[in-house]
Amino acid sequence: MFRDYRRLGRWEQTDDICQNASMRLWNALKAARPATPAEFHRLAALQIRRELIDQV
Repeated sequence: MFRDYRRLGRWEQTDDICQNASMRLWNALKAARPATPAEFHRLAALQIRRELIDQV
């Protein structure tokens, strides 16, 4: 996903994005429990997308 947001490459490091997205996922998992692995991956992808959008 980071490739779709190339403007961030010079401002943000991938490990920073990963850390922030992980914190978002942690907080999201407190509120919702995915029933299947597919739901977990969708939730994780959503949190990564939100973090990337917030950084733009």
